[in-house]
Amino acid sequence: MTDSTPNSPNEFIRRLPADKRLIAKLEQKMQLIKLMQEHYSNYKDDEINVTYRARRDGSFKIHNSSVAFIYECYENGIDLEFDGKRHFSKVTINKNQVLVHMPFGDVLLEILPRFIVPGLEVQAGGLVAPMPGTVIDLKVKKGSKVKAGDTLVILEAMKMEHSIKASEDGVISELFISDNDQVENGALLMVLNSH
Repeated sequence: MTDSTPNSPNEFIRRLPADKRLIAKLEQKMQLIKLMQEHYSNYKDDEINVTYRARRDGSFKIHNSSVAFIYECYENGIDLEFDGKRHFSKVTINKNQVLVHMPFGDVLLEILPRFIVPGLEVQAGGLVAPMPGTVIDLKVKKGSKVKAGDTLVILEAMKMEHSIKASEDGVISELFISDNDQVENGALLMVLNSH
């Protein structure tokens, strides 16, 4: 007779159906965040930056000192150890909110995107960099009048030139770049106010 008990959290997650694997991974991370908040409880309602690193043995190293290990993930709960204390918590997910029921109280967490999606928080008329690159030719200045289709700036990325063109007629009201600037993907380059 073989033992069906998983040897590691990752082995347990691999045994789940695909949709449940995603939920289990999310539950792992949400539980880890809650336990870290408890560990650093003197911050209470303040927002704190918590860093962690997954280790090869399936555990997590928190702030390069504390260790958390997930024993088992269920569809609606998680069993884990944090700094030598083992806990089981029920986890409920609804859209971008996660409610964690723990022995010492409940906590409501919000799921935030890991990376900022370019263009989500750009002001009206804002033009953003479609990729990281270098500004090699800025063809406008603040106050310049442009027509739809005019080239505003040329970026160089991966040895290729990419033109950013005006989507409508207007005036450049804000300019956030200059020649030879390095820009990140999603960086606001300028603001075009339409007439």
